[in-house]
Amino acid sequence: MPPIAAQTDALATPRAWITWPLLAALAAAMLFIGRGANVFIDPDSYWHLAAGRWIIEHRTIPTTDPFSWTFAGSPWLAHEWLSEVLIAAAFQAGEWLGVAALMATAFALSMAAMTRALMRRAVPRRALMLLPLVLLTFNPHLLARPHVLALLPMCLWVVHLMDRAEAGRSPSVWALPLIAVWSCLHGSFLLGLLLVPVFAFETILASPTARIRWTQLRGWTVFLLGSVAVCCATPLGPEALLFPFQVVGMNKSLALIGEWQSPNFQTFQAVEVWILLSLAIALLLKPEMRWTRVLLLLGVLHLALKHQRHADLLALLGPLVLIGPLNQALERCFPANHATVLDRIFLRMADPGRASVFVMAVGLAIAGMIAIKQTDLKPAAGNSPEAALAAVAQAGIEGPVFNHYNFGGYLIFRGIPTFIDGRADLFGDDFVSEVTDASKLGEKLVTLIERYQPGWTLLPPNSPAIWVLDNLPGWQRFYADDVAVVHRRIAADAPTGNAQPR
Repeated sequence: MPPIAAQTDALATPRAWITWPLLAALAAAMLFIGRGANVFIDPDSYWHLAAGRWIIEHRTIPTTDPFSWTFAGSPWLAHEWLSEVLIAAAFQAGEWLGVAALMATAFALSMAAMTRALMRRAVPRRALMLLPLVLLTFNPHLLARPHVLALLPMCLWVVHLMDRAEAGRSPSVWALPLIAVWSCLHGSFLLGLLLVPVFAFETILASPTARIRWTQLRGWTVFLLGSVAVCCATPLGPEALLFPFQVVGMNKSLALIGEWQSPNFQTFQAVEVWILLSLAIALLLKPEMRWTRVLLLLGVLHLALKHQRHADLLALLGPLVLIGPLNQALERCFPANHATVLDRIFLRMADPGRASVFVMAVGLAIAGMIAIKQTDLKPAAGNSPEAALAAVAQAGIEGPVFNHYNFGGYLIFRGIPTFIDGRADLFGDDFVSEVTDASKLGEKLVTLIERYQPGWTLLPPNSPAIWVLDNLPGWQRFYADDVAVVHRRIAADAPTGNAQPR
């Protein structure tokens, strides 16, 4: 059998897409579908769908708020408009199953692209050994939200920059559509822009002569300017570049949102495994890494430690940064001129056209279809006060609603103007923190209700505001179940209490 390196080079051909990358894609799709209702556990999925539906119906991107009654008409842009249109189109085609299929496909393609990139930098068994940790890290972040749709252009963009930097060349202009699409899918595209100077600096430092360094500087600078230009050429214009900074600067609001908190290491966190693995590789194998890659890895680790939501960046960038130096270090520590038994097995599986690959792919596809049929793919009941809204409609309760933050998405989905919802960028720091405090403190709740004069309230049963409303003159508990409690405004001299038993 030829040396491993010679066989690995053959895997860099386009035909390698139908081997291990295909199996990785199918496994990723099964993982996504297997999450079932957890895919829709985030209440923001509702308003992203509603925003996409609004864009399709009006054939334009909203520039003012069409969904709340507290900030109606205030400036607001659907910054993730392309993701929202895709989500709405998938819902129209297949309801919630269609949305889940869209997200699973996007995630599967991302994992296929990553697997192919890893296999171009290492022998199959080494390239694939990080994938289980990658899938484990992604698992809690597999939601019906725009960031999943952005994973594919993100991966392709990073791989292109790495390929060009390693080849000592400036990026191709044909990669610019990737960042343009990414900017319309999710606000994380700013990371893609920041990566350009990182890899540019790496390439320039590695250039042997001043003339080549100048050529590289010019090529990477033109590419960076082109990247910024195409991001500004999208329907959102230059506003797209400002949105990520606006969100990051909302310190009060972000402190109240779980995904913006640091991971709780009292429970299992995949980020901890990444940290321990990186330390073990550094101490035991002593890989030779460019210091720019070390800084990039440390930067992504910092983001993942600061905000839970950035663990997916670590899962995407970590393997791509580590695999090359890791493969070289393992080859140095455990040299082998010819393939071992394990290598032969992995290489056979990587051979395009092998019957074993086809059988495994068909088996995984069948298992995935069975999982889809047996999985209840619809939003979690905890964020869907369907019965409460049915009771409100039947009773003919009118007037604006004072709703809990987590119910805002469902209200938008049902066409009911919200008091507040997941679009923190619209409501701003002060309003979000004021509403959050009011839900916990009785005096502030009374002040807020007197100021805005809602006609009814929609709150979860565990909200401290429930007790306040139960005892507040002019308000009466109307409906309650395990998901939501509804109070309605009544005459000030009318008796309080339950208008309808639970």
